[in-house]
Amino acid sequence: MDESQEIFIDSRLLQGAPLIPSEISEDEKRDAAITAKQETEMSKAHKETEQKTEMTTLAAQGKMAMRQAVLSGRAEEVLGTAVQFTEKTKEGIEVLQKVLGITKNCLNINPDAEGLSDLTTSQLELFWKFIQAPEFQNLTASLLAKILS
Repeated sequence: MDESQEIFIDSRLLQGAPLIPSEISEDEKRDAAITAKQETEMSKAHKETEQKTEMTTLAAQGKMAMRQAVLSGRAEEVLGTAVQFTEKTKEGIEVLQKVLGITKNCLNINPDAEGLSDLTTSQLELFWKFIQAPEFQNLTASLLAKILS
């Protein structure tokens, strides 16, 4: 055991005796060391009990928060939002699949085509109107900002 953990109390100091080194018997040292060791073990046990209590308290708080979320309807709202997000994601994936299919067909029809030269006037007008839409401009700006950040 470390010497810093061994605590010896000379009873003469408690009675006001002068501070002079005293001779302590081996039995007194052993008894004092055992007492210090027991106090350290009790301290560890107390810390473990506090940790268990804290974990129990956190679990109880989590259960209470879940209960309130279910009773208030917030949990159902979150699930509803998740369902909507999932549906929009599915729709987006389906649109991307269609775009890829159309792109593949265009490339199969004329693999040597050079992009804009093959666009019809109606396609260019549609693309121009699409670019002028505020929604498209906002989407493009946010995507560009994400790319640049």
